Amino acid sequence: MLGFAFAGIGADSVIEVFGGNHSVAGARLYSFPADSEVNWSRRQPGASVQAASSAGGLEVKVSTYDLDRFDAFRFRAIVYADDFLGATSRSLAALSPSEAAILLDVTPLTPVLGSGTTPLFQVHARAMGVQQSSIWQVSNFQFNKTSGLVLSLSAESLNLTQGRPEDTITVSVSAPGFFPGDAAVVSLTGASGSVPVFIHASTARAYVTAPSSQVRIDGLFGDWVSRDVPDADSTPVRNPDLNIVRYGAATSSGTAFFHANVAGTLFGGAIPERLFKSPVYAGNGSSGGGSTMLPRRTGEDLLLAYLQSNASNPRGFSIEGISADYLVELRGDGGRLTSKAVYHWQNGWLRQSGISVAAAKDESNIEASLPIPDLNRSRIVIQSTDWTSGGDTTIPLTAPSFAPPLVAPMTPFSLTAPLVPFAFGGSTFYLRNTDPGITPLDCSAVKGLNTTQGSTGTTILLDVGVKACFFTDPAASGETISAGLWSASLDLASTGTVLTVTFVVTNQDGSSPNLICGDTKATTTPEQLFSCNGDNVAIAVNQRIRLRVEYISGLPVALAYDGSLPTNDSSMTVPVPEFGDAAMPALAVAVAFVVLTLRRRRQTD
Repeated sequence: MLGFAFAGIGADSVIEVFGGNHSVAGARLYSFPADSEVNWSRRQPGASVQAASSAGGLEVKVSTYDLDRFDAFRFRAIVYADDFLGATSRSLAALSPSEAAILLDVTPLTPVLGSGTTPLFQVHARAMGVQQSSIWQVSNFQFNKTSGLVLSLSAESLNLTQGRPEDTITVSVSAPGFFPGDAAVVSLTGASGSVPVFIHASTARAYVTAPSSQVRIDGLFGDWVSRDVPDADSTPVRNPDLNIVRYGAATSSGTAFFHANVAGTLFGGAIPERLFKSPVYAGNGSSGGGSTMLPRRTGEDLLLAYLQSNASNPRGFSIEGISADYLVELRGDGGRLTSKAVYHWQNGWLRQSGISVAAAKDESNIEASLPIPDLNRSRIVIQSTDWTSGGDTTIPLTAPSFAPPLVAPMTPFSLTAPLVPFAFGGSTFYLRNTDPGITPLDCSAVKGLNTTQGSTGTTILLDVGVKACFFTDPAASGETISAGLWSASLDLASTGTVLTVTFVVTNQDGSSPNLICGDTKATTTPEQLFSCNGDNVAIAVNQRIRLRVEYISGLPVALAYDGSLPTNDSSMTVPVPEFGDAAMPALAVAVAFVVLTLRRRRQTD
């Protein structure tokens, strides 16, 4: 796939439109080199774009001469929208020169096959853009199936019209010679149509006769029903794709297993962007910078499983009360699992290329296993995250050895402080009433910063001589944050106090502060924004980011923080690395992206 990989296509160009209240704030055109893969930072600014919107929708105009390698007979376009609060939407069928499409969806009907022929799933066909006099036929359905399964269709073809734009066929399955608990898998791989055909959901799975009594990595999850526990969150997870609903773990004969279920689409992914940018002037797609190479930024979602393989071994990475010595990292976007990796803790995470991970998923579930020696009362913590460092972290769970369901239920352990994410760039850190365990000389009070909000709320009085410092945990790996806007939103009990807010990078012990930028002003609102533009910032391993709030003059004022309410959720935002011209957070503002796939003339369909 050439260009920027998104939703199963390769985009040569992207038109970005952003705004709110039914009006356009700006529009830009980007182009992508052929080897961009999922790296959004490879984009380069292009020519001007015209865009307008109203309550009725959005319209965009760009010259085809400004689109790299445009082919009027073979282009494809995907539309994506993001409100930057966790809700996203994308088109399921691509626009094309035909101005029409047929969308096919697979809807499973049963998780278990009977002894005879059983209806397994339906193929739902929907005509998009059909004209009044048109009759579109869908036929030649193609399937990939588990060897030995016998398929039968309720109809060999469907006719779609403007009066009947949707229709359905049922696919039934028999499994002669299969054993109880075996997996039956059928995927719709293609079909012929009068216009381009796109397949959204494509796979149906079912057990033969009954679910397996032991865990198997087969993309079926009935074997986890009585092993799972629900995940409880003290603070709601905004993005359903990252919201872990249930999870479980088990071990057997030197193999560790785990399962996770999310509320939305597992590995849904996103365009990795969260901040508004101010156009150079209205309608201009150029932001300058030429061919500057920006730090790599992808929109993948991650699922991380931290495993303490032996409860008697206290050495490992500390997270949620366990000492994890193995880490499984699963990445994906567009609903697809794209990479698997295993790490072993040796005073740092070291990748283990010799350990293979088996994994299988459906739209919202995933199960995986890996061979590990000396498993003993193993415990696991599962974390979901994305490019924004948002996400969900579970409480530790024991992983009992295989037994029939309900015989050995898993017991959750006590909840401790959540894990600080791996990267700083683009993250929002909340001021927390935690002790980072350091005593820097230029701070009168020392507290923590974390991407997870607090829940109870507290205050600190800003008065003469007070210099309140808030620190992140040390960086786990080096990172460079490009020039951009650093900001802090502080919840204050009153106004009229002059404060200085500074952003610095320090050593692990809080020493040697290196100033990034600062802002001094008299407070005018209970939720006061302090912001400043910083140059490129290099953060080394074990360095911290520090936010310091210093009283200058005026009446003493209470700073409220460590809470989940708008009146006590003071926070700091680090610039998104690839946007040095970011101007303001896009909060509760509708944003639309149009992603163009422009297939090259040399590339075959």
